[in-house]
Amino acid sequence: MVLTIDEARWLLRAGEETILLPTNAFRLVAYLARNPGIVRSREQIMDAAGVSLDSFDYAAPSYIKRIRQKFRPFGVDPIRTVYGVGYSWKEEVKCNFC
Repeated sequence: MVLTIDEARWLLRAGEETILLPTNAFRLVAYLARNPGIVRSREQIMDAAGVSLDSFDYAAPSYIKRIRQKFRPFGVDPIRTVYGVGYSWKEEVKCNFC
């Protein structure tokens, strides 16, 4: 399945289905998907999502968990956890940007 990220319309699609994400989660998905396989730290992820990590130390894992839940009905888990380091977009999950 190919995912489509339309940043101009703030839409994320799995095939023909729209996946609804809050603004910060959408930013996080777009950030990770732009560079598949590149591991990003929690700090980098939260900065890209526009969230201060100082006040939300466990925000990154919470965002990742919720994002995975949104993708679960489509049989896709697009994010790889690198324990002790951060997260990356799985290279086998293809994404189109428009």
